[in-house]
Amino acid sequence: MANQPTITPEEILAVRERHDLSQDEMGFLSGMTHRAWSEYEKGLRPAKGLLSGPVARLIRLLDALKRHDIAVEIPESDPNEIALQVEKPKPRSIFTDLQCRMARAGLGWGVRDLARRAGLGTWTITRFENGDPEHMLKADTIATIRTALEDAGVEFLGDQGVLVREKPKGRLATRSKRGPAKEG
Repeated sequence: MANQPTITPEEILAVRERHDLSQDEMGFLSGMTHRAWSEYEKGLRPAKGLLSGPVARLIRLLDALKRHDIAVEIPESDPNEIALQVEKPKPRSIFTDLQCRMARAGLGWGVRDLARRAGLGTWTITRFENGDPEHMLKADTIATIRTALEDAGVEFLGDQGVLVREKPKGRLATRSKRGPAKEG
């Protein structure tokens, strides 16, 4: 069994803690005893092959549930029962026309760049950024603009502004004096 994936004791512990489960719960879910799981975490038991078979499928399942804000719980009243609980989604912070302009500036994007990335027209972006109450956009259109900026690494900080997490390496788009922005 050459080239089997390996996992360190620290990674084994991180998997359990990432899902907020006890050693008993992780042992139950993986078909192991509490003691076996504890020995893996302490490095007392070789973890070779732990990332194949049922344990690997369990870890992938737990990670997928976590991505969808679903927590796994094992009720103390019946340890043979597994409960899945949807966690409350995190509320999105405010997104204003000023933040949109700030985010574009932080990314080095023009209106055309944002419009292309959001799949919208430049006039739509301009109407939003001008904050004109006569030309209010639908909530889903505003969400599309926000998502395009978030996908580029922008985090909105409520009324405190924006944070550009990853400045793009090189220009994501270059603009010429004539014509739309081009990938570059």
